[in-house]
Order: sequence, then structure tokens, then C-alpha cells
Amino acid sequence: MGSMLGDTAVIGWLASLAFLLLSLVGCLVLIALSPAKGSLTVRISTAVIDVGILGSMVLSCFVTIPSMALKLWRMSPEGDAPADNIV
Repeated sequence: MGSMLGDTAVIGWLASLAFLLLSLVGCLVLIALSPAKGSLTVRISTAVIDVGILGSMVLSCFVTIPSMALKLWRMSPEGDAPADNIV
């Protein structure tokens, strides 16, 4: 498990999960409080939802997917990862 947490793709995935949880909190505030349309609570909760989704997508596009692509690119044809793998 220790070597798995050192993997950049796993760290990116965990950070993306944190942003999705932020988005979930924004949805819960929007649903549970059911504020009046156009109120400050609605605007703040929709902004929190948008930040959560945007952060998750940015991490996926710029950290997780490139890290996995580099790892696949550096693998040998036999399927063994090289010993000096830093990704």
C-alpha cells in the first residue's frame, strides 16, 4: 500500500475525490436548505459545486491521465515496469 500511495496517478485520483466531495457538499447545501431562488446561498452553493467539478476535471486532465500515460509508455513490452520508474 505504501508504494501505491507514492504513485502520482493515485495521489491525483485522491485529490480529485476530495474535489468531488466538495461538490457533494455544495449539492447537499442546495438541497437541504432549499433556499429561495436567487438568494446568496444558492449562488454560493452553485459556485462550490462548480469549483468541485472544475477542480476534479483539471486534476484528471493534467495529473492523473498524463501520469498513467507516462507509466504505460515507459513499460517494457513484457509488461514489467522498469526499475527506475519515477512516475
